[in-house]
Amino acid sequence: MTLADGKSAVVSDLIASVGAAIAVAAQEADEDSKDAKALVAPLSRLAAAKEQVGRAAAALERARSFDGWNEADFQTKVAALKAEVSKLEARG
Repeated sequence: MTLADGKSAVVSDLIASVGAAIAVAAQEADEDSKDAKALVAPLSRLAAAKEQVGRAAAALERARSFDGWNEADFQTKVAALKAEVSKLEARG
C-alpha cells in the first residue's frame, strides 16, 4: 500500500499497529472502569448492607413468633455484625 507521503507500507503491519493501539486503549479503559468501581464499592456495599439489616429488623418480630426461633444464634450474628462495623469504623 502506498501512503500519502509516497512511502509504502505492508497492510498487515498497518493492521497490527492499529490493533495494538486498540488493545492499549481497551486496557486503559478497563483500568479506568476498575478504578471507578473501586471508588464507589464501599459506599454501595454499605448501602446494600443497611438495606439488608433493615429487612432483617422488619422480619424479626414474625420470626420470633415461631417455635423454631433460635435467639442465641440471632444474638451471635448481631454480635458478629457489630464487630465488623467496629472494624470498619476503626479504619475510617
